Amino acid sequence: RLPLQDNETEQMLRQLYFTRYFEKYTVELSVFDSLCMPYLKNTDYNLNNHEYFDEQIKTGEPTICEDLYFIPEYKKNSRYIGKIDLRNGIMEGRPAYSLYVQLEPKQFTSGGNFSELLLDAPQQKQSRYKQFSYAIYKNGVLSSAYGSYIYPHHFGREVLEQNIKEYSHSLTVPDEETQLVLSYKNKGFNYYFTANSYYFLFYSLIGIVLFAFYYVLSNKENEFFTLNRRIQLFVVGFLFLALGAVGVFTVDLVIKKSEDEQSRALIEKAGQLQNELNSVLFYNKSIDVNSKPFTESVLQKYAALFNSDISLYNKNGLLFASSRPQLFNSGLSSGLMSPKAILHFKENKSHYFITRDRTGSLKYLSLYTALYDGNRKLTGYMNLPYFSRQKNVEEGVSDYITTLINIYVVLFLVSLFAGLIVSAYVTKPLRILQEQLAKISFGKKNEAINWQSNDEIGRLVNEYNKMLLKLEESASLLAKSEREGAWQEMAKQVAHEIKNPLTPMKLNLQYLQKIVNDGGIDFSERFKKMSDSIIEQIDTLAHIANEFSNFAKLPKANLEEVNLTESIRSTIELFKNNHGVQIDFIHTTDSVKVLADKNQCLRVFNNLIKNAVQSIPDGREGKIKITIEELNESVIVKIKDNGTGIADDLKEKIFTPNFTTKSTGTGLGLAMVKNIMLSFSGDIHFESIVNEGTTFTLKFRKA
Repeated sequence: RLPLQDNETEQMLRQLYFTRYFEKYTVELSVFDSLCMPYLKNTDYNLNNHEYFDEQIKTGEPTICEDLYFIPEYKKNSRYIGKIDLRNGIMEGRPAYSLYVQLEPKQFTSGGNFSELLLDAPQQKQSRYKQFSYAIYKNGVLSSAYGSYIYPHHFGREVLEQNIKEYSHSLTVPDEETQLVLSYKNKGFNYYFTANSYYFLFYSLIGIVLFAFYYVLSNKENEFFTLNRRIQLFVVGFLFLALGAVGVFTVDLVIKKSEDEQSRALIEKAGQLQNELNSVLFYNKSIDVNSKPFTESVLQKYAALFNSDISLYNKNGLLFASSRPQLFNSGLSSGLMSPKAILHFKENKSHYFITRDRTGSLKYLSLYTALYDGNRKLTGYMNLPYFSRQKNVEEGVSDYITTLINIYVVLFLVSLFAGLIVSAYVTKPLRILQEQLAKISFGKKNEAINWQSNDEIGRLVNEYNKMLLKLEESASLLAKSEREGAWQEMAKQVAHEIKNPLTPMKLNLQYLQKIVNDGGIDFSERFKKMSDSIIEQIDTLAHIANEFSNFAKLPKANLEEVNLTESIRSTIELFKNNHGVQIDFIHTTDSVKVLADKNQCLRVFNNLIKNAVQSIPDGREGKIKITIEELNESVIVKIKDNGTGIADDLKEKIFTPNFTTKSTGTGLGLAMVKNIMLSFSGDIHFESIVNEGTTFTLKFRKA
């Protein structure tokens, strides 16, 4: 039975018979009475002409369903035409009605204007194809298109040649009358730069963490956190903190701005929908359960028109109707209105209430507003969720963050380079100071630093230069003091050494004088004895003079190849007649060549072996062991004795001039030995245990 109003008839038919499965088709309805007059008013002229349908049915192919025909000759798209005879049962004899249904498959079915949570798995997989665009041409005319690329209306070779820098086009011809153009956006520099930016940041962070762990675990924090690196870390870190703060606040501002735009759009839509729904549904009546099918069809119509889902709740906050009932039937959304919204309207705070709702895992803005009838009585509430464009908002924020990351990578490289330059510039004077400080040598001429700027570094350089002048003055005074002290010590030692033989000489002369005065009988014999003693003391004075002269005027070493084995062997020959001392010389070859002065080398071994012999106490069988060991670039000679050894408190003075542990001697022998070894670019040191013996180790350069 047809309603009296034509629009109610169409809404009833669509709501009762052409929902769910038929949503993948474009459905056109036409009703004609027995006089072939259109009952429904369609904007398309063809749909108001029954011959338009009858001619297609004549050429169509019957299907397994009675009165349903497939139209194969239709060039635009696949099409089905159905014809159903209707008869009004109110009064017999009333004219019959014919219902024509035209079905055309939609070229691309999406989830509509609601969340992808309602899409099944095959439809969700289509999201990866959103980067593609395609167009279908029928007989050279654009039939349908999808995607962001804009295709021309007529097909030609120029379609495949347009925007080839940005897009790649592929052509497929399934039949003679159909052309399918598939377009894919080329991956440009930004794409690869973005991908590499992520890798760069990821591996940079890993490298920094591993580098820091290495220095912490190896206890090298001081080496890592040098002034140069601290400046670099400060510059890069400060820039990153600043950029990070800017990025966070900017993203937050973008999100808030987007939410404000969404709120304004929701409020604008809500005002328009409120007026439409009040005039169509609730002007003279309130929400009625019997009008739910018609209400849902109206909501679906306005949802498609305003590109927004619509839900109606009664005065108690219970769901009455929705343009997308699947959302509630599937359990993704509750059939109850937000309690906050009900409380908001009861407190009469404002005409709208915007909150952030949740459906499944999706969060979105949602607007609630109250609906009133013509008498300004509360009819119910309307809800407009804004998840239709939530995905686009998220993608926009994601693209913005990606752009920020790209900018940050460039700024990171710039800041790293700037940090290197700034740190090198700032630490350059410090490096110069470090190098000059390392070169400072006490008692020598040190080079001052020339620095033009009068900044903090300049003042530091000036203090360094002043310190050099003071150091030179102190070195001069110290050298003068040391020279005077050395001469005083030397004079005391010379006086002491000279006094020792002078005293017996004076006593002998006084004794001779007394004999002469007394007229002694055995004068000749006594004179000879006393003269021999005086001559011996004179020889001692000559020896002392020679020792001091040799130490003071030690000749410059004439370095040449010297056979160390021969030098040691010839020195041992001088002491072979010493009874009670056994000298063992252990060597593996008769030819060990070193760089030395042969004469001074003999003096070294002569002095050391003589000291070793003299260190052996009475009543002990002396043993002296001499060994030679060849290394890669040097030769080591060890002279070991079993003498009295050297006390610990005397070890530091052993190479000091004029120091001796013997009752006789000048104390210049070991000092002279050390000077000779240093002139060979060699070294000498010793180890000693009291009452067990001493080992002197000499290091020569290999020839």
